[in-house]
Amino acid sequence: MNTFNMRPLRAPAFLLTIVMCAGCGELAELNENPNQPEAVTPDVLLPGTIRDVSDVLVGHAFYISNCASQLSAKSLRNEVDVYNWNAVPIIGFDALWPALYGALRDIRNIEAAAIERNDDRLLAVAKTMRAFAFSVLTDTYGDIPYSQALAGNEGTYFPAYDTQEDIYLGEGGLLDELDEAHALFTSAGPGTVQGDILFNGNSDLWHRFANALHLRLLVHCSAQTDVAAEFAQVAARPLMEGTAHNAALDYLSSFPNQFPIVPLKQGDFESVRFGQAAFARMEATNDPRMMRFARATDATIGTGNEAFEGWENGGKGCDDSGSRLGLAYYDYPGHPTATTKAPGMWLSYAEQEFILAEGAWRGWTADEAGDHYAQGIAASMTDHGADPADTGLDGLDGFLAQDNVAWNDTPTRLFEQKWLALYFHGMEPYFEVRRWYTSGGGWEGVPFLSAPCNNTNGDNLPLRFIYPSDEQSLNGASFSAAVERLGGSNSFNAAMWLVAP
Repeated sequence: MNTFNMRPLRAPAFLLTIVMCAGCGELAELNENPNQPEAVTPDVLLPGTIRDVSDVLVGHAFYISNCASQLSAKSLRNEVDVYNWNAVPIIGFDALWPALYGALRDIRNIEAAAIERNDDRLLAVAKTMRAFAFSVLTDTYGDIPYSQALAGNEGTYFPAYDTQEDIYLGEGGLLDELDEAHALFTSAGPGTVQGDILFNGNSDLWHRFANALHLRLLVHCSAQTDVAAEFAQVAARPLMEGTAHNAALDYLSSFPNQFPIVPLKQGDFESVRFGQAAFARMEATNDPRMMRFARATDATIGTGNEAFEGWENGGKGCDDSGSRLGLAYYDYPGHPTATTKAPGMWLSYAEQEFILAEGAWRGWTADEAGDHYAQGIAASMTDHGADPADTGLDGLDGFLAQDNVAWNDTPTRLFEQKWLALYFHGMEPYFEVRRWYTSGGGWEGVPFLSAPCNNTNGDNLPLRFIYPSDEQSLNGASFSAAVERLGGSNSFNAAMWLVAP
């Protein structure tokens, strides 16, 4: 055997070096994948960002906001209902902060791409989404990182918490952002927004949503500052003109674009029931939306005499009965289901009309409050495919003519119907109940509700979410300064600027 041929051949070291260096340029070219883009374009980034925001809104409506506002109730793990809001890991209060700040990182990249491309419509969309996401965050927690947020690539790793007043009213704040969005939409004119799945690319509908959002935020801060002139100004801008203009994501039937409650396990759905407070008000007014908000009881579902019941907030020991949520909100084993699931609602035409009704009632505009009030109810009926004739009434006019529905020029009547119309509107049901509660001096401001039984908070409605636990360790100095402004305690009873006396 020729042992020479058995030895491995080795090239001299200098030759290897020459070969490697000679191939550097070729290797660099090989590392460039012609089938994969170097950067994600906004039309690719926008759909996922819209879906992510919608998903967190639907999830928090299901688990927290609807229950905190007593539209629904928890029958199991009822920490939300009994105001045990320190039980963060159990009920998921920590989820909103990272989800929306994650979406805001994508929105920042969309905004940067819009500026680079001189695309004013896309820039206006990004500003609208930014204002929307930040408004939910500050309305939930109070002071939050805003002006220095998302600036890690610029070396700001420990952003200060801006005061809520500055976030709303300061230069570059939420109201300024929406003014800038309006100006951009106006100058650019109607056109197409690539990648938009909220309004199917229609920038005019984004413009109307931006202005409706502006009105919502003015109402939110109206207890702390005079908004009359600005409200009248924004109310004269293009606004939603019907339910087809709703800012709502239509979900599909398959992952990842399906209604986010559907994949939950059976026990999660079992733990949320139709609220007794909502049931009582809707039963008293022959409200056909009840058959959409809830499903019939097990004993009567699918029969010719279906019946509905409400679950008392506070859970076991209060009232242990109650309908599960409606067909559009879940697929329950062995029960009928809805072909089309509920949308991810950001802001509806119905809500806008109730906002305009309040503005007119307060004298901020010369409109007739009752007209907007009636239009808000009509729009909510349309949204849910509800027909008053199904409860024996003479259509919508018959519903509106009832003594306990007809417009009577009082805030209670307005708030009660707006409350019902906000069903599954993200965090907004809780925000509005909190506003009425604090401005009215407690539950007297929300006479159609009362403190849940078995609550652990002295019958007091919690006023905010506590900051996520990670903030104390990851951004300690800024966190401590924000907590100090709350009175020294990261408490869910601390009054943020929006609801401060």
